[in-house]
Amino acid sequence: MGRPRLRLRTRRSVAGLAVVGLAAGVTAILAGGTSPAAAAAIDATVPTTCTIPVAGAESYDARISATIPDGAVVGDTVSLQNFKISIVLNVATTDALQILGATTLEGSITAGATLTNASPSNLSIVATVPVTPVPQTQDANGDGPEFTITASGPSPTATLTSAGTAVLTATTVNAVFNPKNAAGASVLPAAKQIIPCKFNAGDNLVLASIPVSGPLPPTPVGDLAPYSVSVQLTGPSAVEAGSPATYVATSRYTSGPYSGQLFGASATFVDDTTGTTLCYTSGPCVVTFPTAGITHHVHADVASHFICCVSSGDPGYVAGPSNIVDTEVVPVGTVLPTPTPAPGPPTPSPAPTPTPLPVRQHVTLTGPTSAPAEATPFTYTATTQLPVGRISFYDGTTLLVTSTAASGTATSFTERLYLSSGTHNLIATTESWNGLDYGGRDNVSNTLTVVIAPVLPTPLPPLPSPSPTPVTDLAPWGVAMQLQGPSTVTVGTKATYAASAYYTTGPLSGQAVGQSLQYIDEATGATLCDTSGPCDVTFPTAFVTHHVHAFLRNTFTCCVSSGNPGHTDATSNTVDTVVVPGPVVTPILSPTPAPTTPTPTPAPTPSPTPSIPFDPTPSPSPAPHLTHIDFTATGTIGLPTVNGTGKVGPGTISTDVNLKGGSFTGTSSIPDITVNASLFGFIPTTIVSSFTQVGLLTGQLAPGATDVTADLKANLGVKSVKALGVLPLTSGNCSTASPVSIHLASNGKGQFSPFTGGTLSSTFAIGKLANCGLLTDLLNAIFPGNANTLTLKLAAKGS
Repeated sequence: MGRPRLRLRTRRSVAGLAVVGLAAGVTAILAGGTSPAAAAAIDATVPTTCTIPVAGAESYDARISATIPDGAVVGDTVSLQNFKISIVLNVATTDALQILGATTLEGSITAGATLTNASPSNLSIVATVPVTPVPQTQDANGDGPEFTITASGPSPTATLTSAGTAVLTATTVNAVFNPKNAAGASVLPAAKQIIPCKFNAGDNLVLASIPVSGPLPPTPVGDLAPYSVSVQLTGPSAVEAGSPATYVATSRYTSGPYSGQLFGASATFVDDTTGTTLCYTSGPCVVTFPTAGITHHVHADVASHFICCVSSGDPGYVAGPSNIVDTEVVPVGTVLPTPTPAPGPPTPSPAPTPTPLPVRQHVTLTGPTSAPAEATPFTYTATTQLPVGRISFYDGTTLLVTSTAASGTATSFTERLYLSSGTHNLIATTESWNGLDYGGRDNVSNTLTVVIAPVLPTPLPPLPSPSPTPVTDLAPWGVAMQLQGPSTVTVGTKATYAASAYYTTGPLSGQAVGQSLQYIDEATGATLCDTSGPCDVTFPTAFVTHHVHAFLRNTFTCCVSSGNPGHTDATSNTVDTVVVPGPVVTPILSPTPAPTTPTPTPAPTPSPTPSIPFDPTPSPSPAPHLTHIDFTATGTIGLPTVNGTGKVGPGTISTDVNLKGGSFTGTSSIPDITVNASLFGFIPTTIVSSFTQVGLLTGQLAPGATDVTADLKANLGVKSVKALGVLPLTSGNCSTASPVSIHLASNGKGQFSPFTGGTLSSTFAIGKLANCGLLTDLLNAIFPGNANTLTLKLAAKGS
């Protein structure tokens, strides 16, 4: 039997599905297979926000073209085919690169995603950005143009492991951009080349999906021919929003020696409207649609089951998809149409006279159907018509226990089941397993409805009088556990798990109440609850299966003769809960009422006025894009008129850079400066001076941002002067009569960077001092001068 052909179709992701460069790795994962097959085109626009040095947080659009398979089967390997990602870098980024003197840009984009129904499920790719020229032109406003970079790289592969829908979801993204100047040197330090990115808030991060069918049987040789099975789906044509809709998939043999209905086959119920799996069950699928006005197209897939050959007694079967049932969700209170009777089963084709085979086995389940209260375990027996390898006992859809024949096969299986108070629907089902199920098909027994009365507390027996502890009596009582919980839950809604513990050995019987239980998620290794009651938990991520069990820690104290030796560790069965997506809520827009037309008031006839020529006001230019950079400032100051020098800082220089031309403004914060001087060349003097900026600091980055100039004005205060250790002056008001102008500049050798810093120096003049009291004339005789120096070493914070 050849693999079915895959239909071509085009898919488009809406804007907001992913991230810059994400599809360079993760959309690519969906394109390909282990064998040649038709592929479908994907064309997506994916926005994200990345923080670029000197440009800040910027939004980018990336256009991804790639191919994905239109469908696949379990076992296929999927990988990239023919992808290209083009990212448009905006004007602000071009301006920043021009300021830095960059002439080329290269780097990489690393993206991650998850793919359900596949192994591995966590995927990552590094896409290379080749050397790309940076435009050097500018328009009348000083802006450079947008330009495009393109990335590509090798794709990881993933193997599809289960039938259903393989869903690709974006998870992480980061980039490395390395701009270089004409000499080939990087204009960014390595630490600044790492570009953090994040998904835009509110975007749907599901990128694509692939329908995955069950594995196909090998091409038949001789009598290696599985039977054929058809699937008929029934369900409502209309249902009220919020009310349950029930779908039933019926499988019937259409070829082979069997006829009639195939029991026990599990079906996947799929909503083609949303692409989600509604149920995976061997019984009816009950689902609630919350939103009116949507028609859901539902079908069922029964996985093929191929074993060996007709001569084995059970070659298995091949099943196709069912018909599609269209269910319209109508508002609450709508009169629903009368259901149309479901079509009868198809007429089976005449089957050839088969080789005599064993009669298909049937399963009979027997045991008690009621009890006045929870007590010791209830015993149930499943009897098969032919030998089988194992049988599973279920309470509804919850697996209680699987019993395996000790000798390989058996016709009778007995299990002790622990049932809590309430109503239980027990069934037993055989499983084809390693060729030991000689009857062929999975079979389901009759249903036993068991009603258990509410729990009746069992009083503890009185403790015996103390007696010596016997050496051979150190035996705790046995405890068994039963866990119940949902098989599916909608993402973001509460899932409730309830565990019950029962004594199995020792003088006590019935339920062990009041015990503290741990509920553990095997899928994540996390403890969900630690409580003596039910465990309520909310799972935030769809398409994840959580394997939950409960654990009761032992309380062994001594021995049976003590009256209460405690009990052993106990672990419950595991409940598998599949998290399914929530409904898509369509917003209802309230119409805006039309404004009421006011009754016009007669206006007086205006007097003629002279015509004034129209003088249009020019539109204001958009505010420049500013990038904030902070520097730590240290250095020295020299006052040659007093033969003095002093250390400056550490202080802070804060700047806001305009990317269009490299201009910037800023502020300085410099602590008091202590100057050690020699007055008149021989009198040791200590001067404490303050530095207070006046107005804004202004400056300009040179082309390439490797040199810088800055201008500022400051009042220099004289807070104290000590000559020979004597304090002749202490004043908070003594300062320069007018602000000092300081012009700072780097050395002009290209040794400055806005991302690391550099050294700036200045020679400046100090004028007359004022408000220095009796010493004003003396200080003005020694302080003013034109050859004062200031050297600042700037270090960019975070570099």
